Amino acid sequence: MVCNVFDINLNPLGTIFSWVSLVWDEYYNALGEAQLELAYTADNANLIKANRYLSIDGSSHLMLIESVEVTKDRLIAYGKDALNILDKRVSTETVKAENGEAAILRVAGEMVPWPCFTVGASQGLTDMYTGQIDSGSVLDYALKIAQELDIGLQVLFDREDKTLTLTCYKPAYDGVIRYAPEWGNMGDVEYTQSTLQFYNVAVVKGTARSTDSSGEVTEAPVYVKTGDLSAEGAARRELFVSASESMEEGESLTDYQNRLARYGMQKLSEQADIESIAFAVDDSVQVGQMVGCRVTALGLTLQARVVAVKLTSENNNVTREAEIGTPVLLRRG
Repeated sequence: MVCNVFDINLNPLGTIFSWVSLVWDEYYNALGEAQLELAYTADNANLIKANRYLSIDGSSHLMLIESVEVTKDRLIAYGKDALNILDKRVSTETVKAENGEAAILRVAGEMVPWPCFTVGASQGLTDMYTGQIDSGSVLDYALKIAQELDIGLQVLFDREDKTLTLTCYKPAYDGVIRYAPEWGNMGDVEYTQSTLQFYNVAVVKGTARSTDSSGEVTEAPVYVKTGDLSAEGAARRELFVSASESMEEGESLTDYQNRLARYGMQKLSEQADIESIAFAVDDSVQVGQMVGCRVTALGLTLQARVVAVKLTSENNNVTREAEIGTPVLLRRG
């Protein structure tokens, strides 16, 4: 394995063949990061600088060096996935009730250009984002939408074309059960069940404004219910939400109520009915892959997303660990 270094315009600057340690973490819809520790030499100090990119064999991702620290005889570089380019740009676009992939690509595509960065073609993902975002870093937009809709984000490096391309992806489950403790490829199973933070109906309070014939403005509370309104009995969990934004000038009551409903859906998306399993798998899985698993002892068959792959290289030993996200339970028994 080698580590290559590129400048901000993706021109190759040099190659590193040995290091004290390397940590390289890639995530499905969170921000990956890297840490490279080298012996301090004049050549290494000249090569490893902030605002340069790192790459390693077998990965199409780049890490942008954010900081470099020199301590005694060591030089340590800290980097983040090239996706963090989006954190260097701000948007005031409004995203609401629209296709999630299209919204991510639109906001990123309209930002002030970054060297060699481009937005890729749509992959045809159909998930709809029901919340609302009005401002923030472009990374805030991308992560909020992607995490709510289980969409993967990747900035892929094309060395020949010298481009970094933002794309969305969402690998589907192939229906095959490939992992089980009795097969020796699924270990350290940890099961959690909790409804502590689970809500499925939001009651949103807002403030409506009206103007009478004399021009006097009055305010009154208005309430909107949203979510799984058909839920009954113990299956219904209501969350009270107080919206800080009042009606805007010229906004109709209906439009305001719709905006409150979207705000309520956004708050519900932050709640969780947790029935999760964490377990270790072999190193053949890829970030974003859906894996099928069976845990006979718990009577569970499930599919789960690989949300991270973490590589550590130290003392000539390389380890690769997959991290499994919240699963989708298929059936019990």
